[in-house]
Amino acid sequence: MRKIKNKLPPVVGVVLAGGISRRFGQPKAGVIFNGKTFLEIAVERLSEVCEKVVVSVDKNGRFKIPDSATEILDFDPGGGAAVGILSVLRSFAGHAVIVNPVDMPLLPVETLIKLLNSRGKHYAVLLEIDGILQPLVGIYEPQSAIYFEECLNIGKRKLIDILKPMPVKKVSVSTNYSGKNFFANINTQSDMKLINSIK
Repeated sequence: MRKIKNKLPPVVGVVLAGGISRRFGQPKAGVIFNGKTFLEIAVERLSEVCEKVVVSVDKNGRFKIPDSATEILDFDPGGGAAVGILSVLRSFAGHAVIVNPVDMPLLPVETLIKLLNSRGKHYAVLLEIDGILQPLVGIYEPQSAIYFEECLNIGKRKLIDILKPMPVKKVSVSTNYSGKNFFANINTQSDMKLINSIK
């Protein structure tokens, strides 16, 4: 595991894999790319920077979980990414979480290290790609849980709503990184063309 320079609450790596994948037509966690599933790729990436990695799911046994990770069931299945993140924050009280969606197979581990090295007084450190905030790629500190709890209790499930009052630090990157888009998000079958040329 790679060393991170700051000393803050320990971090649990979280693969968000509880989505329905309507547009893709099949669960993206099981998609094969370069001989590995998207889920295996995400777990391996997080394992480089975290001692503990979990997979956030909406149904137990839905996917074959790699041996190096464990499964965490959403406390409200179908509640979206916010429920998944809060489920892990609840399960690992006092820990921060670094989240990584299962459908970004090319995300560089160096980007995760950059996020981890940007931690400090903020309640969240989030990736910003070409000026667009990516709430599904980032770190949520233990104290962020109260914002999740308060919003979910009144029916606000969108991460953007939860983030509005939260002290957030943005870490900016560009899709021109090395001339290739390593931050491609795979939402449809045609999106696979975005990554098949980058191996």
